[in-house]
Amino acid sequence: MVESGYIRNGVVAGAVSGLVTATYTYLTLPSAEEVIDALRNQSITVPMPEDVLESYIGISLMLSGLFIVIFMLVIGVLFGAVHGYIDKRSKLPTYLTALVSGFIFTALVTLPNIALSGSPSKTVSNFAMGIIYAIALAILAILWDPKKYREDIYTSANQY
Repeated sequence: MVESGYIRNGVVAGAVSGLVTATYTYLTLPSAEEVIDALRNQSITVPMPEDVLESYIGISLMLSGLFIVIFMLVIGVLFGAVHGYIDKRSKLPTYLTALVSGFIFTALVTLPNIALSGSPSKTVSNFAMGIIYAIALAILAILWDPKKYREDIYTSANQY
């Protein structure tokens, strides 16, 4: 069973990585007009008026950062559990197992873009997101040792 310290560190690392990636994505997103122009250039017809389509695209572009943060929080929970699993099965220091689980995540989000000839900017964005997650998780493993999570709760409860 995975202790909550691994999940906590994974969620915090996911939040950090998600916020950085969402900020980068927001700053590099095209406008709704540019997306509609790209659709026109590809001769794609959409069965709705352009002003309605533009408003839907605008809303989805504005919400994309929120979706990235939510995605990374969920990934933080999952890969926090992976970190706990790897840490309990190996004799490596906790920060190294955090890096291993972070690099596994980086490979899972980057390699499909490379194999499927995805856009270079999306590949770089995913790689950066994974590396930020891995580094944040390793730093958190050093600062907040997940193995001592229950001990920390117990001692803080006794202080009050």
